[in-house]
Amino acid sequence: MGVYRWIEPTRGRTYLRACFAGRCPGFDPRRELDAGIQRAVWVGLDELRRGGMPLRSPLVLRCIDDYRRGRRYPMDLFTGL
Repeated sequence: MGVYRWIEPTRGRTYLRACFAGRCPGFDPRRELDAGIQRAVWVGLDELRRGGMPLRSPLVLRCIDDYRRGRRYPMDLFTGL
């Protein structure tokens, strides 16, 4: 979908997020989670907006909003360099 940049205001760290959209065919609860991942959950947009789950950055909601608006960039954004 795109590339996003956010500068964390308290420490001044810059974060770069590459966002991709796709279809998830399902969830296999038997599959082992990657190191550092505590659990996998499905969260609705309303719950995300209410702050029901901690987000890594405000870019999470921005990516979702851009997806809902139909904003898409071609994969050449990543491969055409």
